[in-house]
Amino acid sequence: MAGSLKTAFYNLVKYAANDITSWLTDFNGNMDKIDTALNQNKTAAQTAQDALNNLKSAYESLLGIVNGHTTSIDNVEKAVQG
Repeated sequence: MAGSLKTAFYNLVKYAANDITSWLTDFNGNMDKIDTALNQNKTAAQTAQDALNNLKSAYESLLGIVNGHTTSIDNVEKAVQG
């Protein structure tokens, strides 16, 4: 008999006082669920890191454009005051 209780989030096997331990199926099944969840978290974290890196590159590109315009504006102001 497997554990009759389950965890709230990953549905891992838990045991009640009168359950008979089934190590081979319960433990291995739990390890597979944990391994899958950890891998999904790793993939999601890498996806988020990639998106952050893309955002940083876009920001730096836009900052370069803004700085170029600022220099152009400064030059126009100097010419007008001139």
